Amino acid sequence: MGETWGIQPRKMAEGEPRKKKLIIDTDPGIDDAMAIFVALQSPEVEVIGLTTIYGNVYTTLATRNALHLLEVAERSDIPVAEGSHVTITKGTKLRIADFVHGADGLGNQNFPPPKGKPIEQSAADFLVEQANKYPGEVTLVALGPLTNVALAIQLDPEFAKNIGNIVILGGAFAVNGNVNPAAEANVRHVFLVAVESKSIQFLVIQILQILSSLVELTFLLLD
Repeated sequence: MGETWGIQPRKMAEGEPRKKKLIIDTDPGIDDAMAIFVALQSPEVEVIGLTTIYGNVYTTLATRNALHLLEVAERSDIPVAEGSHVTITKGTKLRIADFVHGADGLGNQNFPPPKGKPIEQSAADFLVEQANKYPGEVTLVALGPLTNVALAIQLDPEFAKNIGNIVILGGAFAVNGNVNPAAEANVRHVFLVAVESKSIQFLVIQILQILSSLVELTFLLLD
């Protein structure tokens, strides 16, 4: 890539706080692309990995887009771990927002395939590994449906204790939702899984597990 596209983070001055370690769970998506570029440019964070999930596009395409964005930013050193292709209950009827972001998720620009490949680890495995490697230090920014997060907790119940913070892009409080008057897309996936499993008990259990876990949660609402 030429120097025009390179995104070089500003070096931190001596005495500035240590950078926060960041993993972005993403379904790029034009909006996620902007978030990734901002994070890569930020002097306050160190992006240590991207994990991919369905949402704006299917997971395979989300992985391709994540690799492409890192190549554009000249940060192919950052690993990309591919996430789940199905819901936590193995559902395959996914709600994809290609009508918003284009069939390729990036505005139908027909970018060439990325040269890079995802790592062999699954997203859940990668999340658990990094949380164990840096206990309490990693912030997970979840920009899409929370399936990979749920799978990481299933894989290792200690994940909720080891991850430092989870920032969730989702929900709406004082404004209308973006998929219907009452619901925001990412959080709505949780309710759709409950409907899919025909179990309100599933939904209640998931909510109680989140509330009872020790993980620090931050919600970025549509508001």
